[in-house]
Amino acid sequence: LEGLRKLPAVSIAMDKDDWAGSQNGIYIHSTSRGLAWERACSAEFIFPDGKDVQVNCGIRVQGGASRNVNKSPKHSLSLRFREVYGPTKFRYPLFGDSKVSTFNTLSFRAGYNNSWIHSNSNQRKVGSMIRDQWVRDSLLDMGNESAGEGYLIHLYINGLYWGVYNLTERHDHSHYAQYHGGDDEEIDARNGSQYINGNSSHFKNVFQSTVNRGNWAAIERALDVDGYIDYQLINRFGANHDLKTGGNWRAAGGGVGNRPWQIYAWDSERVLESPSATNVP
Repeated sequence: LEGLRKLPAVSIAMDKDDWAGSQNGIYIHSTSRGLAWERACSAEFIFPDGKDVQVNCGIRVQGGASRNVNKSPKHSLSLRFREVYGPTKFRYPLFGDSKVSTFNTLSFRAGYNNSWIHSNSNQRKVGSMIRDQWVRDSLLDMGNESAGEGYLIHLYINGLYWGVYNLTERHDHSHYAQYHGGDDEEIDARNGSQYINGNSSHFKNVFQSTVNRGNWAAIERALDVDGYIDYQLINRFGANHDLKTGGNWRAAGGGVGNRPWQIYAWDSERVLESPSATNVP
């Protein structure tokens, strides 16, 4: 009981068939994606100091391989704040001294790679839930204010204990705008190779044209160079074995205002696997 009180808790209440029904349940159909597989819920955040806040919102399963129940019975989730459910944004200082207290979406990361529930026994041997947030925390400490705040929580679904999750900010165009300004709908955003807002034109111009021309002033206008250096340092120091050209990172910028791109660490569980590891793809 003492351990349960040490971490914040989030209690999700929703229609049981929307959660686990054979026809419409998002957890039963965990590999299904998109708005069609988002459901209404109530989310109550309960903190160890006795404070709590409740909000009506949407909930959906998120993630890649971890959606497959044959690989992991525990799936990541995200909350979406839309007018159809309640407020269009969640306004609450979830992350202490962070300057951002308004959110379009929040992630509950279940932890898949290097976890005790992974289908691969070698990854179960080095299971932990701290690596992914450690990368973001390190980038925050290095001065990257939008790297992604987060901490561990206990999650409950309709009163059932669902385990420990990593509550964290989700890097998208809205996240970028909250930290760096601009109209979020006019900012491009990527989840690896997939564009989740805007289009590819500005990003391709930065990395295929601006960089190749070698104009340093133009590069600095198009990319947060210091942030990108920090991103490379932490991934190489941690020997991120799961870093891919087309995935396990996020980015936002460009758009109508040609804003400088931010590169974000995401899905970084496969770092610090051994003291001698150097196998960054």
